Amino acid sequence: MDGWTKSSGSGRRGRLTGLVAGATLAIAIALTIIGTAAAAVPTNTAAPTISGTLQTGSTLTASAGSWNGTGTITYAYDWQRCDPHGNGCGDVKGATAATYQLGKADENHTLRVAVTASDTDGANTAVSALTATITAAPLTPPAPKPGAPANTGLPTIAGNVQEGATLTASTGTWAKSTIQTRYDARWNGATSSSATVGVQPLVTFHLITHKRFTTKVVAAKSFSGKVVQFQRRNGSKWVTMKRIRLGANSGAIFKVALPKGASTLRMAFSVNQAGAGYLGGTSRTIVYPLHLT
Repeated sequence: MDGWTKSSGSGRRGRLTGLVAGATLAIAIALTIIGTAAAAVPTNTAAPTISGTLQTGSTLTASAGSWNGTGTITYAYDWQRCDPHGNGCGDVKGATAATYQLGKADENHTLRVAVTASDTDGANTAVSALTATITAAPLTPPAPKPGAPANTGLPTIAGNVQEGATLTASTGTWAKSTIQTRYDARWNGATSSSATVGVQPLVTFHLITHKRFTTKVVAAKSFSGKVVQFQRRNGSKWVTMKRIRLGANSGAIFKVALPKGASTLRMAFSVNQAGAGYLGGTSRTIVYPLHLT
């Protein structure tokens, strides 16, 4: 009986020791698994993307994509330039922000962005798809000078675009500009309403030879086809003796039969002939055949 009791007690203690050891091993494995899961680096679930206009001068924006990780995830960006086929990619120096402005060096290349996600357990990187080929931005014509013609329809090119073919360019459509001067009066912090004043053209008038004259109307726009008046003073009034149509250079050469004796002469350009934005004007006077005034 005593031997059986000892034997039976030893068996129970042996089985208990085995159970404790097994439980300890299971706990250790579970803790190892939990520790391994907790130490996982960020994983990418949706690739980064690039948006924006693919032309030089435009700004592209990178989206980090979607990530799983522990705690707060931070992102770092690395823009890479590739050839038109997506090969030979290399880092763009200094391009480490979420946005990137396209430059001349990007023309005829493709781009991609590498996004590195970091959390407390480590870091992982995902790369976006390649963009299409970057193109040059359309040329912007320089701002026209004041009074220069304004383009209302772009020039065009017609013809078959192939070697040996002839292309034909159209000039487009243009509108004449007008120049006006605007005045504002300011006093003690207050500003008046604006007053707009037209521009007065310069009317030139010269004697060339006996009874032969030249005139020209000078301004930012052309007055070709407009009419100026050749006038002679009669007492206190000016009498129009001849109407002269201006040529392609806004000028004309003409001859006039004058009465005997001295005549005071001038050229006059009316506001109706000058058009919108311009005033009429008169030239200096010529006393024929004695002298100029």
